[in-house]
Amino acid sequence: MTVRTGVSLVLLAVLGIAAAAACAASAGAGAAAHRAPKRHSRIYVANKDCRGHTFRPASITLACGDGNLYVSEVDYFNGPSEGYGSARAGASVTIHENDCKPDCAAGKFVVEKGALTLKRVVRCADGLLYYSRALYAFPGGENEVDIQPYERCVPVHHLHAKAIRANAPDVPAEPPTSPGARALIAAHSVQRALKAAALPKGATRLKRVPAGQAKLLGSIRTPATSLGTQERAKLVARSSVWATSAQPSRVFAYVAAHLPAGTREVFSTSGDSSFTPPHGHESLPEIEKRESVNFWGEEFRLPRGSRALRLRVLGVYIARRDASADRFIVRVTAAASWERARPSYSLLGANVGAVTVTVTDRASRQNEPPPVTIRKPALVRTIVHDVNELPVDESAGRAVSCPAEGIAGPSQLLSLSFSEGEHGPLLATFTDNPGACVPEPSIALPGEPPVALSEAEALVHQIERVSAIRLR
Repeated sequence: MTVRTGVSLVLLAVLGIAAAAACAASAGAGAAAHRAPKRHSRIYVANKDCRGHTFRPASITLACGDGNLYVSEVDYFNGPSEGYGSARAGASVTIHENDCKPDCAAGKFVVEKGALTLKRVVRCADGLLYYSRALYAFPGGENEVDIQPYERCVPVHHLHAKAIRANAPDVPAEPPTSPGARALIAAHSVQRALKAAALPKGATRLKRVPAGQAKLLGSIRTPATSLGTQERAKLVARSSVWATSAQPSRVFAYVAAHLPAGTREVFSTSGDSSFTPPHGHESLPEIEKRESVNFWGEEFRLPRGSRALRLRVLGVYIARRDASADRFIVRVTAAASWERARPSYSLLGANVGAVTVTVTDRASRQNEPPPVTIRKPALVRTIVHDVNELPVDESAGRAVSCPAEGIAGPSQLLSLSFSEGEHGPLLATFTDNPGACVPEPSIALPGEPPVALSEAEALVHQIERVSAIRLR
C-alpha cells in the first residue's frame, strides 16, 4: 500500500507538472498569437513610394522616392493564370517615364502604352501579401523593378485557393451572353445613372413635363448619339422630371460632380433667343436672363460599367418655367445600349505567342513598311486582351458623312496575324482599314466565318506605338 500510494503520489506530481507546463505553453502560445500580425489572403501593391497598401491599384509608382517612373490606366487581365490575385498578374498600362534631360528636375515625361506584370508574391511584417516585383514592357524594350514595401518579407511560393478567391470578388466577371440578361444589365445601369444624377437641394420631383415646357423638353427621347438600327433596338432609356430654382449653370455643375469617375461632357447647347452683344462685362447668367434664353442642355458619356454595354449616356435638359421667372423644369434622361456577345470562337486564347503586323498600301505598294513581329509575352498578352475586348459591329443604319471618295476610299490595310510562335501555325487574323471614313475591323479564324468588330481606334494607335509603324 505504501508503495502504491507513493507511485500514485509521484504520478499525480508528474501529471500536475505536465498540466502546469501545458497551461504555461498554451498561455505563451496565446500571447504569441495575440502578438503576431493577422494573416490576410488579399494581395496588395505598395504603390505610394513603396509604402502603404492598395488592392488592384489603377496607378502604380515604379520608381520609389523620386516618382520618375509610374504607370497609369492599369487594365488587369482576367483569368486564373494571369488575373489579379494569381502568381503573375498581367495588365495593359500607360507608362510615364522621366527622360531626365538635362536632369530629372528639368526633364519631360515620355508617355507610351505598354504592358505590366506583377509577380513574386511575398508576405511582409504587417501580415499582408504583396507583389514585390514589376516587369514593364514597352516598344523599345522591357525592365524589371523592385516594389517590395519592406526589407524583410518572405516569398510565398504557392498561393492557396483561399488566397486566389480572396482576390476574385473585385475581378470583373464575364457578362452573361443571353439577350434578356444583357437588357437587364442595361436597365439597371440606367437606373444607377439617374440615381447618380442628383439635383441641388430644394428640387421637386414631377410626374411629367408641364404643358408649358412640352415644346422644349417633351420631344426629347434619348441623348443625341449616332446609333445604328441594331444599336437603337437595344437601347434602354429612362427619364426623371424636376422643378428647381437653381440656375442652369449650377444644375449642370452639381450633376457633373455627382457622376462616376471617367464621365466626360460631349455636348452643350442653349437656345430659343435672339442674341445681342454683351453689355460691358456681363456674366453668362446675366446675358441669358437679358436675352430670355429658355432652353439649356448638356450631355455626358458615362463609363460603360459592364462589358455587356456598348455605351451609357446621360442628358440634362432645362427649360425656363415662365419667360420672366427664375423657376426651371429639368429633364434628366439616361440611356444605355447593350451589345450582343462575341462568338466564343472569335476570342483569342492564351496560346498566342507572336503577333505579326503587316501594312498593305492600296495606293502605292512602294510605301509599304516591312512586317514587324512582336514576341515579347507581356506585349502579346496586351494585344490579345485588347482584341478580345472589341465589341461586335452593330452599326448598320448609322448615319455617316464621308468625302467624295466614299466610305471605303483609298487607305492602308492593317493586318495582325496571331500564331503560337514566329513560325507556328496561324491562329487568327485581324484586319482593319483605319484610314477609311468608316473603318471595318474584323477577325477571322481558320474554318470559321469572319466576325465584324467595331471601336478599334485605340487598338490601332497601340499597334502604331508598339510596332513603330505609322499609318496614314
